[in-house]
Amino acid sequence: MRELYEFKVSRHDDKRRLDRVLRGLWPTVPLSAIMRSIRKGDVRVCGQKTQPSSRLCEGERVSVPWEAPSARGARPMPGPVDVVYIDEHVLVANKPAGLLSQPSSRTSDSLLGRIVAIYGREGGFSPTLVHRLDRNTSGLIMAALDGISLRALSVVMRERKVFKRYWAIVAGDLPDRGEIDLPLEKDTESNITFVSQKGSRALTRYRAISRWKGFTLAEMELVTGRPHQIRVHLAAIGYPIVGDVKYGGLKARRWENVVRPLLHARELSFGDMPDVLSALSNMRFIAPLPPDFERLLPPKTALLG
Repeated sequence: MRELYEFKVSRHDDKRRLDRVLRGLWPTVPLSAIMRSIRKGDVRVCGQKTQPSSRLCEGERVSVPWEAPSARGARPMPGPVDVVYIDEHVLVANKPAGLLSQPSSRTSDSLLGRIVAIYGREGGFSPTLVHRLDRNTSGLIMAALDGISLRALSVVMRERKVFKRYWAIVAGDLPDRGEIDLPLEKDTESNITFVSQKGSRALTRYRAISRWKGFTLAEMELVTGRPHQIRVHLAAIGYPIVGDVKYGGLKARRWENVVRPLLHARELSFGDMPDVLSALSNMRFIAPLPPDFERLLPPKTALLG
């Protein structure tokens, strides 16, 4: 067993599932990696192997094979960061399509690496992303700048006090509004998500903003946050995202010179926030549409509200 860090279960996490506590403390570690580490015995509770669904008790000691949350971080990489908002605790950035949220084994350049290069490590804490966007998804993403805000953001996101809305251009005349409630399962080896009754519940709300020539500009709200959820859900009901050849097939290829799925993290909005995040209470951030969106929209797109 490779043990790097041990922590004590807090009163807040008493009676909570082990996998959910770990997901909140290490939001940038893939859920599949968390589950695998638990099942292999690399995660232990009071020195004993356990299951992802086991409930923790206040005061128990949990050892994990990852560095402490405050010590994790990407290697600094030079590059611009489009900062939408920043205070002493939180940074909101507008990520361009084509840039990784965080580094991979094959690519070192990432938004997180650029943030670390500019804002450094205060008191030993490395800026940490609270959620991720796929490489080819553009738009708003948040980073915690200290350990207190990382824990607070993990809690408010779990409690759904942070609302994420996405815009996409889809093939077909999408209905005015609706919900897609289809369970999703991910094959970690192929990195493909698919509809499966054995999967986890996934719920996406959508509304049509504008339609033209067999296409729709649509807004989606994630009620749950499964991998590739919006892309798989829209393809499953027959309205794939333009450019999404992975899930949309030939129907998604109807526009030339589209080199990525036209999906954009358009909005982040906040309800009432705890003290450390009080500056974000009732705030709303909007990321402008990137050039590849604007190039394909009609000159005078009629918004439906």
